[in-house]
Amino acid sequence: MTAALARRGSGTAAGQSSDALAELEAISPLLANAFGVQSTQVRNLDKQMTRLRGSS
Repeated sequence: MTAALARRGSGTAAGQSSDALAELEAISPLLANAFGVQSTQVRNLDKQMTRLRGSS
């Protein structure tokens, strides 16, 4: 279990957004390696990270 998941439910909304962003940033390179940098999966992940950055 990752540290972010271990803390789930124990913080503020901003803290949870930061945790979610950290999780997405951690898996982004894995998806890029598996599917390619321009893949739909990576582009969608980038969109989600942008949304989270705007909410925190």
